[in-house]
Amino acid sequence: MPLARCQLARCRTPGHLATAMSGMGSISCRRFASSALNSSATRIPAAALQEAIQASKSLPRGSEASIHHLLESFEAAAPELMTSGRCLALALQLPLANGAEKPVKRLLLLLSRSLRQPGGLPATELPLVPALLQRLGLRDQELFDDFCAACAHSWQEMHPKELSTLIRNTEVYSLLHPTRGTALCRLVASLSSALGGSSEAAAAGGLPAGPPAALAALCHGALAAKSRTTCAPLLEQLRLALQASIEAPGCEEALTAADRVELLGAAGELHPAIGVTTATLRRLLESCQKSLESGSEVQLSPGRLSLVARACGRLTLDLPEESMQLFQALLNHLHGAEARSQEAGPAVSQVLRACRQLPAQLRRQLVDKLLKVDGRFDGLGANELEVRLLLVHDLPLQAAASGDEAGCRVLGSLTRELVQKLLDTIEAQGRHEASCSALANSFLAASTAAHGLSTLSTAEDEATLLEALAVRALDMLDGRWSQLVPLEVHTLFRVPGDPSKVAARAAKHVSSMQDPAALAALLQAALALPATADRLDFATRAALRKLVASIKDSRQLSSMEAALRKGPSPVNDQQRSLLSGIRDQIFGAILKEEPVWNRRPARGYVRYVEQCLERGRRPPRVVAAEEAAPESSVNPLEMPSIVVTTSQAKDIDLPKSGISGVQWHAGMEGWEVKLDVRGRKVLGGYFKPRGYSDEAKEEAREEALRCWEGLHRQHLVRPHSLHT
Repeated sequence: MPLARCQLARCRTPGHLATAMSGMGSISCRRFASSALNSSATRIPAAALQEAIQASKSLPRGSEASIHHLLESFEAAAPELMTSGRCLALALQLPLANGAEKPVKRLLLLLSRSLRQPGGLPATELPLVPALLQRLGLRDQELFDDFCAACAHSWQEMHPKELSTLIRNTEVYSLLHPTRGTALCRLVASLSSALGGSSEAAAAGGLPAGPPAALAALCHGALAAKSRTTCAPLLEQLRLALQASIEAPGCEEALTAADRVELLGAAGELHPAIGVTTATLRRLLESCQKSLESGSEVQLSPGRLSLVARACGRLTLDLPEESMQLFQALLNHLHGAEARSQEAGPAVSQVLRACRQLPAQLRRQLVDKLLKVDGRFDGLGANELEVRLLLVHDLPLQAAASGDEAGCRVLGSLTRELVQKLLDTIEAQGRHEASCSALANSFLAASTAAHGLSTLSTAEDEATLLEALAVRALDMLDGRWSQLVPLEVHTLFRVPGDPSKVAARAAKHVSSMQDPAALAALLQAALALPATADRLDFATRAALRKLVASIKDSRQLSSMEAALRKGPSPVNDQQRSLLSGIRDQIFGAILKEEPVWNRRPARGYVRYVEQCLERGRRPPRVVAAEEAAPESSVNPLEMPSIVVTTSQAKDIDLPKSGISGVQWHAGMEGWEVKLDVRGRKVLGGYFKPRGYSDEAKEEAREEALRCWEGLHRQHLVRPHSLHT
């Protein structure tokens, strides 16, 4: 390691630095990046910029030289980073302190040139463009038009998460056009136009509307927006493209099994939002069923099989028969995969994890097919057992509610076997190494099954065994309460029966909890409990007050305040005082924080960058043609404005008003009225001539003189004559 650092110290160019860093570990890169911030001898290479940015966040005040060195290194590496698709992600993390103006200008000019070229900007960079423009406060309409055109050209190359990020960031971008609406409206219009043309071609028997995986990804991204009304045109085009992909002549035969599954997943997401025709849904379900039964399932990965399971759950209400048949074909495939190979367990667990949110009837069918087999749980780890437990945990209670006593007893026994197997596995691995979610889910499953069996007069012994397993899970959770997250707290308090046992344990261990969000979730649970849980309410509130007093970060305090507001309304004075104390702490923390990372360039500089972008888009002027044009053919309103510097303006013979407070402003091309009142300047306004004649200038001058006289009477006691 010292030898590697010595080699880095001898490097004198960014290329040599990047080559030397390629053989170093992440810890060495971070150490080198931290030392490189304090040395301006060489620029930081592109490979070390991420670590350097992270190291700069811990710099003390007065480290402007290190920040400037970081910004200069980013400016030099921007073209390389833009080509590799990592530029904008780093730009969003840069501190926009003093000295960031030049790198920001170069970055935006480079971004503008890349967007104007088809495919000039990598598709991975496009989702971050609206976030960067929003952070800088840039309001360039033509730049955003180029961005929309680039998205319409490259949307098929993006992944589902990237398209979701693109839609969300564009929705947040506060750009408004006077006729075309918000930024999201314009992006939706561009994507709809690009998708509409391909849909018409597919309907006419030409090319397909788009790759099925790309259509499914765009559908997932469009549904990620908060405003479904704004995305309605895009959703409608997606519905038409989906129908064209499956109903156009010759298209269905050309689809592979993976393509059919992707289209089925898109239809399952799109149908609850905007509605897909029953004929299209039926054809998709039947084609996927044939693919699974014909042996072409070898093309389907566990992720695509998970799509099939989710689509069956979404379409059960509209097409119950077809959905049940497809789900049965999926279960047969999973059963055959487990029988053929012992290594198929992780893949099957991944599909089962996607089945946790399915309706009870589908999960009951899955349990009957896959879990009611002798020796099915042998050799499974804690994670696989937890996934199977989540599928079964509420089925005994639902069977008891529907009057199925035999099914309730069978499912209760299966739940007891799963919980006992999971707890034994955790004991064998070491309870301190197991996840808290497995213990919380074991407690919930045992308590729920025991509550369902307690309604049956012939299953009291089984219910007693399940209650003992629930107590065992709570005992194993002792000493782990400090590691609980909010989801696990909610899981513990979802028991359908008496929550007094878990409430007593929580009151005992609440003082050891250090996660603010988990404490807020525990307080919400305490407020929803009966009046007998006052001890838990008091203990949780005391722990929260103690934790709030030790937190100095405004973001953590804001997260805690938001978590408390999401729960039940503050019904007592203690709850109101707790919220008030957190808000006071947030206010004090914000006043003491250094707002370096929240800064943005001055609006005047951003406006200057917008003008630079506009000049970069204009073609070169043809000076010879302008000089050859006759004077009478030139319209004064179409003449370009002349920009002169301050030194040049001194040599120009400007109009005189005769009053020192009324002067001709060359930039505004009008009269400027100013008055000096006890050391401060009072601006009266600007008066531009209504034409280019001398009479128009004289009328504007007289109007400016009247304004100056009014200011004189208003601010000075002894007004002077205008003509003295």
